[in-house]
Amino acid sequence: MARQPLLRDHNGEIVDLSRLTEEEGGPTVTGVRQPMPEHPSWGLSPDGLAAILRDSEGTNPARYYSLLADVQEREWHYRGVLFQRRGALAQLPITVDPYSDKAEHIEHADLVRRIVSLPDFTLARFELGDALDKGMAFGEIVWETSAKQWMPKALKLRPQQWFRFDRVDLETPRLIDEHGQDQPLAPYKWIAHRARLNSGIPIRDGLGRAAVWAWMFKNFSIKSWQIFLDRYGLPMRLGKFPTSATRAEKAQLLAALRNLGRDAAAIVPEGMSIEFTKADGGAGGGAAFKENATYFDEQLSKLVLGQTGTTDASKGGYAVGRVHEGVRDAIALYDGAVLSISLIRDLARPAIDLNYGPQEGYPLIKIGLGDQKNVETLLKSIPEFVALGLPVEASQIYPLLGLTEPAKGKDGVLLRPAARPEPGAEPGGESPPPEEVRADPPGGGGSSRRTAKLSAEPVAAAPDAIDRLADELGDEALIAGLRGQIEAAIAESTSFDELKARLEGMAKGPAGQKLVEMLALSMFNARLAGELGAPVRDLP
Repeated sequence: MARQPLLRDHNGEIVDLSRLTEEEGGPTVTGVRQPMPEHPSWGLSPDGLAAILRDSEGTNPARYYSLLADVQEREWHYRGVLFQRRGALAQLPITVDPYSDKAEHIEHADLVRRIVSLPDFTLARFELGDALDKGMAFGEIVWETSAKQWMPKALKLRPQQWFRFDRVDLETPRLIDEHGQDQPLAPYKWIAHRARLNSGIPIRDGLGRAAVWAWMFKNFSIKSWQIFLDRYGLPMRLGKFPTSATRAEKAQLLAALRNLGRDAAAIVPEGMSIEFTKADGGAGGGAAFKENATYFDEQLSKLVLGQTGTTDASKGGYAVGRVHEGVRDAIALYDGAVLSISLIRDLARPAIDLNYGPQEGYPLIKIGLGDQKNVETLLKSIPEFVALGLPVEASQIYPLLGLTEPAKGKDGVLLRPAARPEPGAEPGGESPPPEEVRADPPGGGGSSRRTAKLSAEPVAAAPDAIDRLADELGDEALIAGLRGQIEAAIAESTSFDELKARLEGMAKGPAGQKLVEMLALSMFNARLAGELGAPVRDLP
């Protein structure tokens, strides 16, 4: 397969083919890229959080990325809604359109379809969705050249802690090498996906930058709530001793009170007593802490999903949920459009250039529902479209069904069954062309036959039993009368109960009973027509 000896990526950098089949961004034993995680969230104060955020805007955001990984572990609600958004991105439909209708561009699109249909590609899309939290996600492509073709063998997500940004623009990502120095990402080796949720430098792009504050404030509420439960969850034990009690007896009574909090069993000398008093708790018995935590959960839902109706119970029920679901779907479609841009640049173009050389244009990867077509309606309309003399490219039909156009001379393809010979035709004789029919002239014998061309207009089929039933049930006078009665009942009713009573009365009236009889008879006639081929009786 033709391949240019010298390739350049979209930035004009020369592609080193010798580096494409080996991993270069994996963990190291002695270098700085080690898989041992850090936990900057442990014991973190608001001042410490502010310092991490300030430092992340420089050239070394490693602690910031480690903090976001901690927050996903410790903030359960944020992790749940983030998983919803990443899961929706991974499961959106994906299509590949050729750059044009040229044969070579259709072949290029088929290659990209094979890549994106690999079993691990859904998981790869989910992992690249980590950019929603951290702003950037880096997937290293390991290529293989078996069967004389370049194909991705694996896509490995690398921790963001192993990357820094250019010291000048704070936007171009750099890989940290074994010696702790920055090196450019090898062309055609990396998918560098940016979430595009905010303008400015990539470090301020992800959802995590806002989520860390909600996590910290909610964490304070949860901690105070736990202290409250520990202090006021059990009734207070009050010990009373006589005035003549010795120091040892007082110590024995205090130990008994403490044991009651752990073992619920204690002994005291005669003359001493223990009372249990119910604690007031104050401030609604801890409700303030719960309400504060719930408030931050709702804000995190709005941050990630744009709404709360699909994660938290709210007033309005089904209608509100449908509206909120539409908001969530719109966000997922945007995420899919942004990921499509990254995949076209960092996956589709390298695959085509490595196998076919540089091109004037590349296949278009589409992720999402925005450009989906009603395949069933299109397939039903195409025969009528062609019958009018308007040609349709076969290359536009195959992608609708998720199929690839068969190569010329390829075995094992499905074909249309051969036409049956006409009655009376001689065995082995040639059948007439499908666009011709044989007919005898009026008054003539079978010996003098002529050929008559079929009209270009489609011939309407004779109506069957079901068609006749549909026409007879469409009694315009009856339907118009019922519609008028229903509209009048709606306009004149002052309550739902009144409207319901009037509709029930209409159903028992002459027009309603006639419609019921017509429906019953039509069902009977339809079954006869279907099972016995019996003619349909006229409806009354």
